[in-house]
Amino acid sequence: MSVWIYVDNSNQIGDRDHLKVFDSPAAAQAWFDQHDPEGVAFEYEVRSLTATPDAYDRFQQEVGNILEDLKRNP
Repeated sequence: MSVWIYVDNSNQIGDRDHLKVFDSPAAAQAWFDQHDPEGVAFEYEVRSLTATPDAYDRFQQEVGNILEDLKRNP
């Protein structure tokens, strides 16, 4: 399963609206059509839907890595 993530660089890292996560390309496109016609989202594969503490920690680490990359390369 994949999700699509949009990064809104007009918001600060950590702000509620800095990241948007969509469950399908169609959902992302519908949002873009209304809010940011030139916006793009990147696909992120979600490998497990099981909410174990280890899976949660890995997800948090990956999100942290993405945010750190964005700080270095806005």
